[in-house]
Amino acid sequence: MVGPRWRTLVFDGVVNLVVIPNDAAAQRVGDSSGTLGEGGGDSALAQARTSRTVSRRSRFRGRVHPLCLPAAQRILQAEPGESTMNTPATSQRRRVAFAGTGSYTPERVVDNHWFTQYVDTSDEWIVQRTGIKHRRFAREDEYTSDMAVAAAHRALDEAGWQAEELDFVLVGTSTPDNMLPNTAQYVHEQLGCRTSCGATDVVNACSSYTYALTMAVSLLRSGQIDKGLVVGADKLSAITNFRDRTNCILFGDAAGATCLAPAPEDSASDVLVCRYGTAFDYESLHVAAGGSRRPASHETVERGEHYIHMH
Repeated sequence: MVGPRWRTLVFDGVVNLVVIPNDAAAQRVGDSSGTLGEGGGDSALAQARTSRTVSRRSRFRGRVHPLCLPAAQRILQAEPGESTMNTPATSQRRRVAFAGTGSYTPERVVDNHWFTQYVDTSDEWIVQRTGIKHRRFAREDEYTSDMAVAAAHRALDEAGWQAEELDFVLVGTSTPDNMLPNTAQYVHEQLGCRTSCGATDVVNACSSYTYALTMAVSLLRSGQIDKGLVVGADKLSAITNFRDRTNCILFGDAAGATCLAPAPEDSASDVLVCRYGTAFDYESLHVAAGGSRRPASHETVERGEHYIHMH
């Protein structure tokens, strides 16, 4: 469990999490997903899957970025209850801890051999270049919100919370059930949250969960909420072109959820969100059609413009 005895440092390298326990033994947990191969760490957080493999261009793979080192050192050296932020105002803010985590992966397991019916590839080629041995695909009648709800129930159970206690639900996804209403509202409805509980989506590809986490932490720090639920969920198989050899092998479906609350006063737990940035690169990863820039039409469907394109 990632609870009061854990301090969590989050930095944006695609979705990279550094989990630092109190015994100062740092453990890096990459953005685990339904597309990763065997292994990947034993912590509950490692199972909070976000349906995306670690980026080939991740500049931070396997190491803490230098800009994050001072914060990491402060966390490791802090005494229980001591603020680990470097701004005077932080001492007045609430620290935030993970109260519970949960994950969900669909039942269907798709191995690498499955793709040979569509593209020229092999299990050996895929494993050598990606490390992926299998991934999970959701059923046709199983949606992003369904996976998010399943993961959320497990996180709530671990936290010992009821859905009625939640103040805000945030869902990070690139595959919403619909454009309207948002997926968080589906989750809100299926969990049975009260009407005074907010619900919204964050759509930002691989880092959707990280941005949603930032929002939840900010709401908690400011005292606007006391209990928040953050879910990362995607049904990427729904927007994958299985005849596109460049990326069809990479994606899978899964969901991971975290319950967040103010850290106990006698705990040094905190969530630090560090170093965000934006580098617009449309050609690297995009879905061309379906928005107001290029509305859906017979032509966009025939050209496969509703699938993920990756270069």
